[in-house]
Formats: sequence, structure tokens, C-alpha cells
Amino acid sequence: MRTAKRANEVSFLLLLYLAVVSVLMLGCAATPDTADIKSGKLPKPGAKIAVGSVTNSSGESFEFDIEAKLKNALISALKESDIYSDGSTVKPDFLISLNITEYRLGNAFKR
Repeated sequence: MRTAKRANEVSFLLLLYLAVVSVLMLGCAATPDTADIKSGKLPKPGAKIAVGSVTNSSGESFEFDIEAKLKNALISALKESDIYSDGSTVKPDFLISLNITEYRLGNAFKR
């Protein structure tokens, strides 16, 4: 009698285990969304980006001008990729404005 009860418990646990594993396997098998290139959601080749205002709403003040530093870093990165436009020669297709909501000063030794 005890062995029959024990066998039922083992069967139940085995079925439960298989059900959980099946659900997890099905969840992992989902395909990610892909961009539809034909929809026009991607920028056209040669698109240029201008940098607008950079504001600091984090409520923190720093020993350096964080807004200028972030803006200059973004402009440098866009220039390296040859997608920056200041608007003087080529009209930009996009305008990026930044708002700093949180900033933690880094440590060069920890990097």
C-alpha cells in the first residue's frame, strides 16, 4: 500500500517536472521580433543627425560641465560614424536632445 502511494507521488512529481520543463522550453523557443526594412522605420542611408540641447535634471551638481561633456562626446561619436550634421551644410534628418536623469561618477581604476 505504501509503495503504491509512493509510486503515485513519484508519478505526480515527474509529471509536474515535465510540465514545468515543457513550459520553459516553449518560452525559450519564441522567436524575437525583427525589424521590417520595407516599412520605412529604418533611417535612409546617409541620414544625418544633429545634437540639440543637453539638460541635467538629476538634481546633482558636478565639478565639471556635465552637459557640455556629454554633448561633445556624442558629437565626437557621431562624427566618427560620419552621421553628424551641425545644420550648416546639410539639413539633419534627426535631432537628438538629451536629458540626464541619473549620473554616477565613474572610477577609472575599476574599469
